[in-house]
Amino acid sequence: MAKVTLLNISNIGGSPAQAAQTINANFAAIVAAFERCLFLDGTEPNQLEADLDLNGHTLTNVVIGEEVIFEEAE
Repeated sequence: MAKVTLLNISNIGGSPAQAAQTINANFAAIVAAFERCLFLDGTEPNQLEADLDLNGHTLTNVVIGEEVIFEEAE
């Protein structure tokens, strides 16, 4: 299931006012989804409460305690 459900704009030329309303509703849904994400500026909440799936990619520049783990990009 998608995390963000956007409304379909099937015919943007039919009614510009309705198309604008749909586009604005889609932008509002995207903004709301970003608000539920991790905050990168240090504000709260700023923690993971679920596993992070990187699809096989490596996490770089990780700090564990006082040790910084850095891997060169391939």
